[in-house]
Amino acid sequence: MSWLARPHVWLALALLVVAGVGAVLLADPACTRVEDEFLQVYHTRHEWQAAFDALSATCGVGLLTYDFEEYYTARGRWTLTALGVAGAVLYLLAVTQALRRLATAGTGPGRYIGDKTGGTEPGRYIEDVASAPRGGRGAGARIPSRTSQAAGAEHRPPHPVLVAAVFLVVLAVLLPLFWLAEWVGGVETSFSDAAWRASAAFASLGWTRDPQSGLDAWPVAVVAWIGALGWTTWVVVVPALRRRCVPVRGLCVSVGGYVCFLLIAAGLMCALESPRAGRRGIERDGKALSSQPPPTRYAQSLVQTVCASGAGIPTAALSDRAVAEGTKVTLAVVVLVGGMAGAAGGGIKWPLLMAVLAGGVSALGRAGRNTPERSVSRYTLAGAACVLSMLALASVVALGLLLIENHTASPYQPSPTFADAFLDASSAVGGANLSSGLTATVTSRNLITGMRQAANLYQYGMSWLMVAMLVGRVLPLFVLCRIADAGRASTRPASPPLL
Repeated sequence: MSWLARPHVWLALALLVVAGVGAVLLADPACTRVEDEFLQVYHTRHEWQAAFDALSATCGVGLLTYDFEEYYTARGRWTLTALGVAGAVLYLLAVTQALRRLATAGTGPGRYIGDKTGGTEPGRYIEDVASAPRGGRGAGARIPSRTSQAAGAEHRPPHPVLVAAVFLVVLAVLLPLFWLAEWVGGVETSFSDAAWRASAAFASLGWTRDPQSGLDAWPVAVVAWIGALGWTTWVVVVPALRRRCVPVRGLCVSVGGYVCFLLIAAGLMCALESPRAGRRGIERDGKALSSQPPPTRYAQSLVQTVCASGAGIPTAALSDRAVAEGTKVTLAVVVLVGGMAGAAGGGIKWPLLMAVLAGGVSALGRAGRNTPERSVSRYTLAGAACVLSMLALASVVALGLLLIENHTASPYQPSPTFADAFLDASSAVGGANLSSGLTATVTSRNLITGMRQAANLYQYGMSWLMVAMLVGRVLPLFVLCRIADAGRASTRPASPPLL
């Protein structure tokens, strides 16, 4: 495969092109409600904000410098939505291509065939100890069985174009349903407003009404949940695609584990937000999670967890010490994990994390036993590599944000904690709009020349976050492709012996 045809390469280039076009469109004054004096004096700042918001929308992050509801006109909102949907479609095309490469990587001699590719029984070796097969291999050579080959090829991800087409069809169906659900819930809104929010929830774009509070966000949570399930659930309704592409048994296990993960994360968030004597400001804020009774607090925590995982949408205030530090770390982990395979959102993806957990449990079960060694599944390797790389990237981005804030902030501003930086870094890397306020601090208007300093300082925070958005979007695909290439190299047929 040529270098430009690799999924992570062409996706990065395509995202940059789309974001560049979007930056030009958003820089048009007709897209924003900004004072003419500001555009005339600080036009460079406006262009930086347009570029930042365009790349954020294209990468499915949603961290915007201009407020979506307040500062963007209808034209600007449609532009951001189109950029986000286009970026989601490009990502689905690339990730499906990478998964197809990974699914067919280890199908050569001497490898396990069908190992976790389709929920079938693990692939197995057949050893011909009687005679050497035609092809030059000696006695004891390992060749895959025909049943294993069939199992490995039985379930493969569908064609990328089909995945993108199904995504757009499901989105078109959800738009009127979402508008109807909000109307039934007593929310008076236009179809355009509902379409913007439904697209953001399904395509994991991050923005919604600000603030979107409590249980009022249940339509957003439902759409985010549908989007988080990915193409594996969308195509299951078609019998032909279900038999060819989706192992129903494995899908049920994966979805069940994902549901348990969200329930546990919501329970942890609910426990961390339990009322604590001496916590300041909670008594004055009746909407805070810690001021709610346990059933309501858990329900709101579950809504926030689902929205964060599937769409990266905040449903509770996370800035100004509104929540505990542990809650920010929990939400950051939820964002980094992401949804199911084939979802438009970013992150590691739950099936890969489950493969790592299953591999760890299997290794612990074999520890101390005299059992034959089994090769590690390429999905376990890919999951472990994704977990380590995404955690490392989020940590580096968090440290960079703390460093930038320390050199640009006013001496009277309170210093952010590492949990604040880790939440914002995880959002930029994993694709979410959850922020402790640190992103707004390092990209603030107060960093313009003449406010407090002799030079512009906002571009440092913007540049750092833009790089984090782009790298976080393509890094998991790079890992998948590297694991697939390693599997193909290790299964390359040996040269025939010299005679």
